[in-house]
Amino acid sequence: MEIDLSLVDYSKTSPEFGYADESYIRTILVHEFGHSFVGIDMGIEANKKFITDKNYLFSENIQHTLENTGIGDFHTYMVEHIVRLLEIRIADKFIGGSEAQRLRDENTAFIWLPQMEQLTIKEYESNSETFTSFSDFIPELLTVVK
Repeated sequence: MEIDLSLVDYSKTSPEFGYADESYIRTILVHEFGHSFVGIDMGIEANKKFITDKNYLFSENIQHTLENTGIGDFHTYMVEHIVRLLEIRIADKFIGGSEAQRLRDENTAFIWLPQMEQLTIKEYESNSETFTSFSDFIPELLTVVK
């Protein structure tokens, strides 16, 4: 069965998918692009072991906060922390402070995000000699998890 695409009214694209929402598209692209880097870094054995050792911190309270997000384990929760951190820093540097603040406000379920952001600004962004890549900095970011 062939679909006649000439019958599709693209001006009525559903906003729930974001096709007509430039801000949503930008945000989701940055978010998903971040996963391509963070996923690899969080798969490094030392980072995986650190997270596994802290798995007990994935409390019922945190899990309840994350209902309907698709985040069901501590490893994914930590990956999402770092991906969202990157979103905020990119927004702050390239889009504007109000967009960065909007992202901070939307991501309060990620309890270590404020500490990670402070550490990123203080250590990573102002000290390029110590950390040659963001991958090198991830173990430092994980130290905020207590």
